[in-house]
Amino acid sequence: MVIHKLQRLEQIDLYHTFASINSTKAVAGVLYKSLGHLHVQEGITLTLKLAIKRKERELFHWKSRREDAASNSMDLDSLEPVFCLHNTGFVYEELRSVEPNRLHAPKARNQVALDSFFILGYFLYIFQFTVANNHEIKKGIEESLSRLVNILPPNHFWRFVFITPPGCEVDVKATSEVEKFLEGVTLYSAHLKIEEVQDPFDAFWRRLPLLSTLATVAPFSWFSRLFFSPNAQ
Repeated sequence: MVIHKLQRLEQIDLYHTFASINSTKAVAGVLYKSLGHLHVQEGITLTLKLAIKRKERELFHWKSRREDAASNSMDLDSLEPVFCLHNTGFVYEELRSVEPNRLHAPKARNQVALDSFFILGYFLYIFQFTVANNHEIKKGIEESLSRLVNILPPNHFWRFVFITPPGCEVDVKATSEVEKFLEGVTLYSAHLKIEEVQDPFDAFWRRLPLLSTLATVAPFSWFSRLFFSPNAQ
């Protein structure tokens, strides 16, 4: 089966079929990643939830916040909206430069620890799509990102984002060696509903060159609050 050659509705139907059976959830994960990348290229808003970090024995854990907890007024500061503008995805084997506002995905199917990345403004967003409740960041991420470190922003501008279906709260684990490599990197989780059809107006304004420029040179959350907030004067 060549997943990327299937129509979107076919992929969605297969995803739900495989996601409902424990023995085929790995296939559901591949379908979810494929559909998730389509959404990112079309332009979406992801609401990032800051992961809670704790240490347990030899492993470091980052636990995603539950929806009900993150919705409390005390936790609103832990939510961060990210606006991915409409873009053409780029599949790479080797990279010599990185384009902002464009999804980059490694060609290697056995790429460990990351599915793709996206530079928006000053920040690098590393995406990992998963339908599992438990996920381990493998040691290979050091090799994957070390090769690109000269063309990426400094690591304190990195955002590692685990994208999951609604209702899936992922528990992320990593060894102390991986945690040391990711020191300074902030981990988040975000829900993405793959069945959602993008609003036509939303799709239109994400294609406007002016808004693409504003999103690159300034935090877009500031722009959206200024012009679209109900309290704006």
